[in-house]
Amino acid sequence: MYNNNITEYDFEQISYIEDAEYDSFKLLSGQYTGVVLSYGAISFTEPLDKDAKATLKFEYAINYVPSGLDTVDLESDIDFNNYVGDILSFVLDSAFTDGNYKIGDTKHEHRDPDNNFTESD
Repeated sequence: MYNNNITEYDFEQISYIEDAEYDSFKLLSGQYTGVVLSYGAISFTEPLDKDAKATLKFEYAINYVPSGLDTVDLESDIDFNNYVGDILSFVLDSAFTDGNYKIGDTKHEHRDPDNNFTESD
């Protein structure tokens, strides 16, 4: 389900936004080291063709960008989008493998107040 190159050492789950009901993720390796982001809505699209694979769609907000990187550049960077998708796939796969997940509606009053989430391609 996820890129085999992603490990638990490529990111850390942190509480970046105070009193949020969700955690953020700090990237720890590669060219995006230091970037902090939060994931929003996540969905899977089921393929109509039985030989095709499901597609992961997700929203994310970039919470922090270290000097030397630019938020606008990251939002339009396909490699960045794929990388954060691989991280999310790793997190989801790990959660289902460990049985440590929650499915269903929760209150979202602590989401990004400006709704600055970017949808994956």
